[in-house]
Amino acid sequence: MSAYVPEVTATVGAETLPAVAAADDRRKNLYWAYLDGLDNAESRRAMKGCLDRIARLMADQDPAGVDPATGKKDPAALAITGESLHWHLLRAEHTQRIRALIGQATRRSKDGIREPWSIAYRNKHVVALRQVLDRA
Repeated sequence: MSAYVPEVTATVGAETLPAVAAADDRRKNLYWAYLDGLDNAESRRAMKGCLDRIARLMADQDPAGVDPATGKKDPAALAITGESLHWHLLRAEHTQRIRALIGQATRRSKDGIREPWSIAYRNKHVVALRQVLDRA
């Protein structure tokens, strides 16, 4: 786990859950159990990115790991990954809130304007969320 991972909590719906998990065996971590079960490296890379962006959304950070004040990559935000979340503690109301966060997420276009994620991009994140929760 990176030294940049902040000790924060994620508020999802009415519940506050610890955003940082204890350093566990990789085989017991749902994040890695899901990713390691994927067939190819490209799928693992894509779904890892989705789960990491979801983790940043839950921690109230920019999903791309960019500092909104400077527009540059923020190492502390980038250190927040799906590996550090307690996926097994999420309940239906948490996943509903996460889906709402995904629906509201935006990205910065090349000209600096914030625009919503495309439907396909949002759906890919929902699939990643659903699949890791299926492992739970």
